[in-house]
Amino acid sequence: MLCPGGLIGLCSLTHGFTTASRAFISSWLAVRSIRRGLVGGSRPLDLRTLLPAPAWRIRHHVQVVRAGVPLQGIVAARASAESLAAGAR
Repeated sequence: MLCPGGLIGLCSLTHGFTTASRAFISSWLAVRSIRRGLVGGSRPLDLRTLLPAPAWRIRHHVQVVRAGVPLQGIVAARASAESLAAGAR
């Protein structure tokens, strides 16, 4: 459980955004469609969609490609109850 104002750090395989990473993800998804267990059942994600505003405020977002593998990292703060209540007015 994360307290209001607390930070969370996440990292994940993400969708390709360079030629090499798009080719890698296409291959990954092809393997996943045939035999999910070979990729551990995992799939590329966009972490920003999992941390919707106004409940979260993204403090840092980075996308990198290493050896053709696209990765995404996020540090986000959980909104305080006061700021959520103020936004609902």
